[in-house]
Amino acid sequence: MKQRYRELCRQGMPIPLYLQDWWLDAVCGFDEWMAFVLEEEGTVSGVMPCYMPVPGHISMPPFTQFLGSYSFIGINEDSTTSFRTHRRVHDMLRSMLPPHKSFMVQYSKDFTDWLPYYWQGYSQTTRYTYRIDLSPGIDVVRMAIRPDAMKKIRKAERDGLRCTSATVDDLLRLCRISMSRQEAKGFVSETLQRLAEVAIERHAGEIVGCEDREGRLLAAVFLAHDHNTAYTIASGQIREGQGRNAGAFVLYEAIWRACEMEGIHTFDFEGSMLEGVEGFFRSFGGIQTPYFRLSKGRIGLYGRLKRKWRAFHDTGQQKQV
Repeated sequence: MKQRYRELCRQGMPIPLYLQDWWLDAVCGFDEWMAFVLEEEGTVSGVMPCYMPVPGHISMPPFTQFLGSYSFIGINEDSTTSFRTHRRVHDMLRSMLPPHKSFMVQYSKDFTDWLPYYWQGYSQTTRYTYRIDLSPGIDVVRMAIRPDAMKKIRKAERDGLRCTSATVDDLLRLCRISMSRQEAKGFVSETLQRLAEVAIERHAGEIVGCEDREGRLLAAVFLAHDHNTAYTIASGQIREGQGRNAGAFVLYEAIWRACEMEGIHTFDFEGSMLEGVEGFFRSFGGIQTPYFRLSKGRIGLYGRLKRKWRAFHDTGQQKQV
């Protein structure tokens, strides 16, 4: 079934970025994930990739906002039939999962009906990301940016900062500088390097940099996209001197570039639940958007320790510009 899933990805099915096979190869490992496909009368109704880092424990891979079941059935809120069909697709995909002791998966914002999971003993935690509607164009998007953020952007412009393309090594170096303050050096890992390289190779990602007049790189953000949404995956900056405003400046450039991409109508800041970070994202006009983390079961001591180790070395959710 995994081969069939890869075929669907290659055929251009509207599969979100985090569910793409090349993404999962990079963040999980080529052989470390599985996928389930629901086909009915020759039509693909839904898919569900699955990551099991520890035997019997289904979890989330690093740098991945959501996974879980994904339905291709359109929902019409006025149609009971569509609602029931949508629910049935998710139920059938869940039934395909292998036996497991624990389950902790974050679902797309489009997944709103977790009631059947509740009936099966699952728990739900609401998480938030922040999104900008790019469809009105960059002028309208710019008007939604709060004065405090615009002040940083204009100050960067007056200081002569300019945006440029950066390399994966640049990104990793700046992430190490930023994350050392949060005692999270493990954030910068081979996984992030591998992910950025493959995204760029597939023309599904780029690294936007910001440099001063002397050409010294002060900030960088890794931007990846699927068929309709651009996501910020990781970022880093030098905070001393002119670097203090570089993070806001490079993020504004990333938003502008996303506006210029064909088919991209949404910019997703990819989190965060951290107080300081979410305020920064909202200052750019990001709209708080909920999504669900569903969980069930208790992970054993070995699994907890191993997952904690992987989280320390690979977590992509605790970034800050």
